[in-house]
Amino acid sequence: MAYASSDLHDLAAVPGRNAVSIVATQLHRALADATVTARLAEFDAVLVGGAALRADLRERAEAAGIRVIETYGMSETCGGVVWDGVPLPGVDARIGEGGRILLGGPTLFEGYLGRADLTAAVLVDGMLRTSDRGRLEAGQLVVEGRLDDVVISGGVNVDLAVVRSAAAALHPDTAVLAVEDAEWGARVVLFAPAGTLEQWRDDLRPALPAAWLPRQLVLADPLPRTAGGKPDRVTLEGLVGRG
Repeated sequence: MAYASSDLHDLAAVPGRNAVSIVATQLHRALADATVTARLAEFDAVLVGGAALRADLRERAEAAGIRVIETYGMSETCGGVVWDGVPLPGVDARIGEGGRILLGGPTLFEGYLGRADLTAAVLVDGMLRTSDRGRLEAGQLVVEGRLDDVVISGGVNVDLAVVRSAAAALHPDTAVLAVEDAEWGARVVLFAPAGTLEQWRDDLRPALPAAWLPRQLVLADPLPRTAGGKPDRVTLEGLVGRG
């Protein structure tokens, strides 16, 4: 096993059969660098996980000679246990109530250290209750999205509720959404009445992990709201392209 930097510039195949595991954001950036693209094409398989792999990104990679396998899994399953929709040998993938994806098998974790309550909530009858929803088609798992308010940006889970709370602590007339992004998978967008993106990122930095900071600021004064007083998501999404 070998490791490479996040930009993959020091990536090198080792003797024998080779596979490398990356996230979609890394693949997107790699395709802009001919040298890194060529190195990825030397591998027998490039496992892409951490977020949904867009079809156009996969097509571009495969056109460049990269042998892509989309993986699905999480820390609780010790990584990707479903490859291109097919569970690995011994892995059990089912669909539960509300479309929730359930996973079982020999790689499943035993529980959260010191948190029996959390363990009991997610491990039921030997199956992991994920926060994702999906469906089974001809024995293949199709992941449709998250059940909760967590998005994946650059391979990192971002809790939008926490970001909203941090922004509201600085100014109550703010909103936070995530939109599809070609590079990050999901881009966190902050709506606020004033300021610059860098100012907001600096102010939020003490309260949030770096990967959770907004990547786009849209000035909205006043903030569009529904009749019930909640931020008007539809109107806000329409403002993103002009932000």
